[in-house]
Amino acid sequence: MEQEKKYYPYLDGFRAIAVYWVMLHHSFYFFNIHKAFGQLYGFFLVFFSLNLKAFLQSAEIVLRNVSAIGNIGVDMFFVISGFLITGLLTEHLESPVDIKRFYTRRAFKILPQYFFAVIVAIVLYKMMHPFVVKDGLRLQFSHMHGAALWSYFLFLQNYFIQVPMLSHTWSLVIEEHFYLVYPIIIALVCMNQKDAPSRRRAIIIFCVLVIIMCNLIRLFYFAHGIPWLNAILHSPHHFQTTLFRVDALAAGCLLKLFEPQISSTLKSSKYLHVLLGITGILIYVLFYRGMISVGGYYADKWFAYTLAYLAALCLFIAASRASTFLENPVLRWIGRSSYGIYLWHYILIYLFTFLSPYIGPLWTVIVYFLGATGIGIITTTTIEKYFLAVRTKLAP
Repeated sequence: MEQEKKYYPYLDGFRAIAVYWVMLHHSFYFFNIHKAFGQLYGFFLVFFSLNLKAFLQSAEIVLRNVSAIGNIGVDMFFVISGFLITGLLTEHLESPVDIKRFYTRRAFKILPQYFFAVIVAIVLYKMMHPFVVKDGLRLQFSHMHGAALWSYFLFLQNYFIQVPMLSHTWSLVIEEHFYLVYPIIIALVCMNQKDAPSRRRAIIIFCVLVIIMCNLIRLFYFAHGIPWLNAILHSPHHFQTTLFRVDALAAGCLLKLFEPQISSTLKSSKYLHVLLGITGILIYVLFYRGMISVGGYYADKWFAYTLAYLAALCLFIAASRASTFLENPVLRWIGRSSYGIYLWHYILIYLFTFLSPYIGPLWTVIVYFLGATGIGIITTTTIEKYFLAVRTKLAP
């Protein structure tokens, strides 16, 4: 039986922020936000006789820039996942890791919602779009994706041309790849190291090596596009592949492994958490100002991928000392369903684009956020809850 897990309320708050940040990022590419602000301007002018044109123009610029970097909300998820999974696997380093039990419990947590969303998305997309335009080519759905559909059931889709409605699932694949390998590494460490301190040091070394490896891969890929790297990163989007992004999860693992030392340092230093919070925000400002980016944009830099999760690390550490806002009950409630919301938000955005001509972009965005949140919460409290109950019986 595993020890009762330590609960971090502020991480649920971060999950909620991360999933809405990603949704905002996608909303700006699917909906006409400029017209939405025009609707807002007309609303305030007609009903309140307020001319807020200048204010709304400034707000639109800010929101546009914030949404443009919303894709780094994924790095928040990566760090959180690495942190929490390390807590599960290293709670008892004195005893061997039960890999079978770990995989069983993760499967019941992740797979039911995932497979349900994948099947629904494939059916919807086939019904809605017999053809898809990609890179200027009109390609038939059945031919283009016939060889790639199986990849969604084997968690390999970040290495194949993607079904548009499921193109966001690349991040889930990276997490699954890590969840597959990481427990095996810890099990091997426990077999070869006889005491808990030695095992902890070995796991730390592994995580550091992963971070170094990914940074070197990005550095050489951006600088030279070395042929063997191109072969390994054989994907339509190299920045969505495991070798490019898995170090964010390793960073979250290190955060957990060094948690006692970090907590002790924070207690002895009055302003360290403030300094770390400011550092995290300043890194995000670099993204906001367009100086760096990730995800295939014009300002992509090899080190920007590292800075994206370093910012999250700084904010997580700061929040562990002062996290009142992040522990808001509503945020925590949404955060606990963030996996379901993330799964469905990109599928639903294709459906909600059809509403815009009828209710306008402003109400479309509002209804979309409410709808994606609602569907995510529903699948979490039904599908996930049911299979977690089954998991408790099979792998307590």
